[in-house]
Amino acid sequence: MLNYQCGATDFCYDCVYDLNISITDECGTELVPINYQNNKVGLTKPPGHKCGVDSIIFETAGYFQLTLNQGSYKIKKTISIDKAALNNYIDELLASPNIADCVTSYDDLVIQEKGKLDYTNCNYTCQKCSTDIADLLTAQKITQIEYDEMIKGCDVFCKQTTPCDALYVQMVADMSPGGQYFDNLPQDAAYSTALGNGTTDDLLPASPDNTWLDNNDGAFSYFFGASGDLTVKLGQAGVVINNWADVRKYWIDGFEEILVEMHPEYCLYLQCQEVAGLGSYEYDDAIQNTTTATDAIANGYYNPTDVKFNVADLFPNASNLDPFFNEPSNSTYKDNLEDALAKYPDNTSGYNAWEFVDNWVETLGSDIEGCLTDYGWTMFRGIYLAKKQEQLNAYYAAQCPSVNVQESLGFTRRFIIDG
Repeated sequence: MLNYQCGATDFCYDCVYDLNISITDECGTELVPINYQNNKVGLTKPPGHKCGVDSIIFETAGYFQLTLNQGSYKIKKTISIDKAALNNYIDELLASPNIADCVTSYDDLVIQEKGKLDYTNCNYTCQKCSTDIADLLTAQKITQIEYDEMIKGCDVFCKQTTPCDALYVQMVADMSPGGQYFDNLPQDAAYSTALGNGTTDDLLPASPDNTWLDNNDGAFSYFFGASGDLTVKLGQAGVVINNWADVRKYWIDGFEEILVEMHPEYCLYLQCQEVAGLGSYEYDDAIQNTTTATDAIANGYYNPTDVKFNVADLFPNASNLDPFFNEPSNSTYKDNLEDALAKYPDNTSGYNAWEFVDNWVETLGSDIEGCLTDYGWTMFRGIYLAKKQEQLNAYYAAQCPSVNVQESLGFTRRFIIDG
């Protein structure tokens, strides 16, 4: 940023501008003689001119007079900064011996502007959100119903986003009008047939409950399935839905939250929530946000399952275990993970994952133990999370045997609503 006032103190800057006068008729013909069109107005200061000695200028060819016939005319006055005067001022300013003091660097400018910012209400936390809304209720400025609705907004600060949330948003879109799983053809069977890879049919259970919507008046609406037909009554409105075209026609907000339970991946979503409930995704985020080997070792991330083979001697700190594998019911997946890490990248390598990283980094020229470098930690972190995902896929496949984890996306599945 340039402060022109700190330049040459004995030089006066004033406005010199070009004045253009134009008069045109209805055909756009310019009527002002060309030598009268452009004028210069202002105070001119030659280089080094002292303040207080003004030279008023009005450069013009003089006055002109036009005799116009009766009709419509457009008169336009255009004022612009005189470039010659502007360049004169710039040259004078740049020639100032203290010009360096007139320019604020980018970094200093950022510091100055940041100092003007008010961060009072920026660090809004989950606790503060909940407290502020509770205070409104205590002061009787809102009703209990309003409180219940407003407190949901605190989820933005209180609820950690996980892959489950992204999956749920996609499933809701799939089950809404225009979605890839909406408006599928009902089947007569008690189970729906999935169109998988062309050779295998997966069986998906029908809807577990036929109570779908609670109306504002407290009455219930129902989806009834009979021989593959669909019937829904929407409370007091008395609208009867007999087919999927009617569902689209009478669609109201909230249907998508109901239909999502028939999504072929809904089981995966429920299991994803189970994994999230263990704190598994929070643990993964913590690993991802750890960027140095020093911090990884200090936090126990180099031994996330408390392995007992030779790695334990190098990384004895196993105080921060992965909650998914630390769950007793997931011991099989823990054993499989440790087997995969003990023989990496395969059974013939002769290395475990830690040794593989160590040797690989040292071949790149590291003069310290490869695992102890930040690059070594980054490599190990990637290996561990990839192997963990393989075990998560196996876990989901076991919990949702009717859904092909690898092929569930991209295929339209048929379903029914079974009353």
